[in-house]
Amino acid sequence: MRWLWALGLLATVLCAGCRAGRETFVYEANPERAGFSRDAWTQIALPIEDAVRQGQMPGAVISVGRDGRIVFERAFGTRDPMAKGRPPMTRDTLFDVASLTKPVATAAAVGALVCEGLLAADGGIPGEELSLDALLTHSAGLPEYIDPRRLASVPGGPGRPGSTALALARAENVLSPGGQYRYGNLGYLLLSQFVEDQTGEALGDFAADEVWRPLGMTRTTFHPAAVEERLARSAGDVPLGRPFDPLAHWVLLNAPGRDPGHSGLFSTATDLTRFAQSVLAPAGQRWQCLSAFLLGGGREIPHWPGPEGVALAGAARRTRAFALADDGSLSHTGYTGAVLYLDPETGLSIVLLTNASYGNAAEFEDLWAAVLRTTRRSLKEDRSP
Repeated sequence: MRWLWALGLLATVLCAGCRAGRETFVYEANPERAGFSRDAWTQIALPIEDAVRQGQMPGAVISVGRDGRIVFERAFGTRDPMAKGRPPMTRDTLFDVASLTKPVATAAAVGALVCEGLLAADGGIPGEELSLDALLTHSAGLPEYIDPRRLASVPGGPGRPGSTALALARAENVLSPGGQYRYGNLGYLLLSQFVEDQTGEALGDFAADEVWRPLGMTRTTFHPAAVEERLARSAGDVPLGRPFDPLAHWVLLNAPGRDPGHSGLFSTATDLTRFAQSVLAPAGQRWQCLSAFLLGGGREIPHWPGPEGVALAGAARRTRAFALADDGSLSHTGYTGAVLYLDPETGLSIVLLTNASYGNAAEFEDLWAAVLRTTRRSLKEDRSP
């Protein structure tokens, strides 16, 4: 059934491109044809150029999409400041995208199973009394993280890392009440294990068959080749091709047939824009189902007050896969300096991938705010071709 689903999705994506008289994903050099101001590409590049020049990060790639097209991509700086000659960043550089793993791999895989009719959207994890929806929206009460060395100390821990982490959390009484927003990684580690148990495949293999390859995401993987020529270095002491996150690295190294659902994915700006635009402009019934799953379930979730009993003001607004802003836009970030942004109203997506784990969070947040502000300002109000 899964290969038929993937074949049908590929056909609908290709046919959508045929109906439009062009490829589904096109690099569009003329900003005005894509609905942007004439100097958009120059203006969008300015804050990134400044950040690289000021040493906030070694390099970056930005990809802007709209209406099913990749309309602008550009690379800046170097992909590896430690390498001889400081090789330039390129548009096809492969990044450790950290927590973008959550929507692009894990939530998408769960959604594929739901759209195949193999899971109920409001279903749960057998034997664990946890709903898929609560795990996807970080409202299941699980702790944020676990030292991977703890998993190694438990018999059978490597074989079922999600269940082992949950058992440790329960034994140590560090769970919080369900229905409160507590962003973390263990829920997605449990979700990836659940997908693998349901399909008999590693998470990355299932996601590649069902989602990535049908969309042309040919360079998205949990297992970049050791001799990959275009890998970005995510941190000075982390070898190329190894995820920055220690828990993700531990799962990949010690749990055969398992992939970490919370982090550890490698991808390119082009691939992520293909994913984003397929969510915003789904082609065909099956992808419409998956898009609706990822963008659905939106609600406000009260913040967990934490061990000190002091909650953040307001509430978290989430869909099943993304943070939901007041203006209806959606986003997800990655610790290594990655952002995936979608605006259903305008059809706009922005992917920003950087080496910002060299810098600090405040600088990266300022950079992203400037990129978002400049890109939205460059988008004209009308949607004429």
